[in-house]
Amino acid sequence: MTVTGNNPTDQDDNLNLDNLVIINGINGATGQYLTPPIPLADAAKMMREFQPSAEEAARDLAVKRRQAKSSQEVLGLPQGVDPLEFGETGWAIVFHKDEDPAVKKAMRPLFERRLRMIRDEFEADAPDKIVKWIENYNGENARDWLIQNKADFATVNPTCMPYYILLVGSPEKIPFKFGHLLAAGYAVGRLFFDKVEDYTNYVNSVIEYEEKAKKAPTNKDIVFFGPRQKNDGATKLSSELLVKPLADDQQTKIYKRLKTNESLIYNRRYLAPEESKKQALLDIFKRGKGKPAPSLLFTASHGLAWPNGDERQASAQGALLCQDYFGITAGALKPEHYLAASDLPSDADVFGMICFFFACYGAGTPNVNRFKLQKNEQPVVPDKPLFSRLPQAMLSHPKGGALGIFGHVERAWQTSIVTAGAGKQLQPFEDAFWTILSGRPLGHALVGFSNRANELSRQMTGLIEDGKASDADLASLWLARNDAETFILFGDPAVRLRKGDLQ
Repeated sequence: MTVTGNNPTDQDDNLNLDNLVIINGINGATGQYLTPPIPLADAAKMMREFQPSAEEAARDLAVKRRQAKSSQEVLGLPQGVDPLEFGETGWAIVFHKDEDPAVKKAMRPLFERRLRMIRDEFEADAPDKIVKWIENYNGENARDWLIQNKADFATVNPTCMPYYILLVGSPEKIPFKFGHLLAAGYAVGRLFFDKVEDYTNYVNSVIEYEEKAKKAPTNKDIVFFGPRQKNDGATKLSSELLVKPLADDQQTKIYKRLKTNESLIYNRRYLAPEESKKQALLDIFKRGKGKPAPSLLFTASHGLAWPNGDERQASAQGALLCQDYFGITAGALKPEHYLAASDLPSDADVFGMICFFFACYGAGTPNVNRFKLQKNEQPVVPDKPLFSRLPQAMLSHPKGGALGIFGHVERAWQTSIVTAGAGKQLQPFEDAFWTILSGRPLGHALVGFSNRANELSRQMTGLIEDGKASDADLASLWLARNDAETFILFGDPAVRLRKGDLQ
């Protein structure tokens, strides 16, 4: 996570959003921030030199065209289409043309399940036309790929390209950026495992969750986890302005709306910073017999990054830093300070859970630095892009996997939480909570972040063209756009919470 401020290491964690850009992600080998702070003016200079790629420019043009043609200002589903109406949205699974046939075979039962669901439960007239098996992706950019399928960003026509799209494969074969830009108008999920049996485990978990008549495996609990390290303004920001407000029914109307509109009452368990320790997470994942898991776990913490060549980069990149770590600059991290995939017990019970990890690299790490703010900056990025191991371990757990994990590819930024001069801005998070907890498809939960990225991109392009942008405005828009764009869902975007069957 990233915060701007005058002195980020003050004991009182002052949060002044004026002068510096401070890039937090923690180097697990040293306990230091990944990149030293730089003046806002220097960051803005780098941003002024930024030119959108052809893909980004196409996305911006699609936004403008949509606004010009109708009153609908965002991409995605046409107005009036309920995201739960799969007969109008459709579903697609997409592979690279060179994907392992064994992986495709493992995913086939999920495809058949979606075909049956849309045919029988939603009574679609021609389900075979809106449930698509696509295995010819070959490195095209998002716009070209959509056009090949007679589709575009601005109009969702499920007979051409369904709204819910599951991309299956490594980020080497299907790049992160392809998924980010595709999500400008579609509900995208990602899935990749090293072992074929892990695909099988996840598919079996989803089918069992959806087709079993008994009670859902989770209860009506939401758990909020938010450590706050000493000398660290970033985790003060996330704990005070993100975790606390989302857990407090006096600061958000989500829970009142769920009760009034959906007849749903959720129990909220808020772990104060001093309680947000590693053991607390382990206790959530492994409970006593007969104690169901919470339906939603929300965490906000630092995610770890490891230097290139460090063997922990593959196994613990994006691991969640816990309150067990004393404070920033307290030295190299030890395994007891953070939660990684290797900590998930073999007898853990995470079946049916949904998690939202707000942390640097919490979902994945690209092999490029999207936030390069200094010409000589040496970011900690791997030679090859990778998904984080913790979401993979949770979704493929042999005792029953989690339904989906939301997280960040790249570093997470303060722009997700606050806008300088305007205070906390949590609407995308609130929209995501509403979608998840009301039993709507998980893929639709990130539409608030996608809409935000689209609008910020349009605003930034306009300011650059006008040549009137202040350093603060340009820096804020550029950071916020990149940040909003890199939230992803790890899992099938059509999965939804069995809200009426929760324990």
